[in-house]
Amino acid sequence: IEEKLISGELNLSSVSKAQFFFRDEARQGRTYTDESKKELFQKLENKTTKEVEKIFVTISPQSVPQEKRRELTAELTELKVVLDSETVAMLEKIKALWSHKHPHLSDAALIKAMAGEVLQKLDPVNWKTRKAKTRSEQPPSDTATAAVVAKLKHPPCRYKPRDLKKEVWIRYNGKCAIPGCNATHFLDYDHIIPLAFGGETTAQNLRLLCFAHHREVTERYFKSQGVH
Repeated sequence: IEEKLISGELNLSSVSKAQFFFRDEARQGRTYTDESKKELFQKLENKTTKEVEKIFVTISPQSVPQEKRRELTAELTELKVVLDSETVAMLEKIKALWSHKHPHLSDAALIKAMAGEVLQKLDPVNWKTRKAKTRSEQPPSDTATAAVVAKLKHPPCRYKPRDLKKEVWIRYNGKCAIPGCNATHFLDYDHIIPLAFGGETTAQNLRLLCFAHHREVTERYFKSQGVH
């Protein structure tokens, strides 16, 4: 090990982490021979700190750090958790879905926003307020809508029913429709033929575009129609 440290193939951080790893393994009743330790140190050669940590977890999943909370101040608490790839992917998807409402969310801000949403739904204290708000936000019934539309010379066409938005979202897999973009944040429902030029709010005339491409294609379309 000393020779490897001098040559730079091993660094003190990797050796220190290995020492802690062997101690933790011994406490769990798992021992290593000198030969197996030597093989492990060979795997640590020329590796970054993150790569070293991955090696240890791969060898012994039980060595994953346990959840830990540490109170820093009366207002701040440090939380350390280890998440699997599925959970991380779900968190990233929530960030994408909330990108308009909560742009550039940090992980701490994401947890706070999710906690607020869950409490609004589960906390009995919020039930009456939530039900009253839901009733006030409900769209008019089909009968009422038909009556209003009949009185209008130009019926509203910007409203996108939830089922329609879902169909468009699934078609583009929650990503920008521009080939090669694949953005998942700041997505808009774009009318392929704009409403100003007779486009309709239908599944065939809607697509998902990220903010940048939405602006770009809209400007291009208007210029093609002689509108600047």
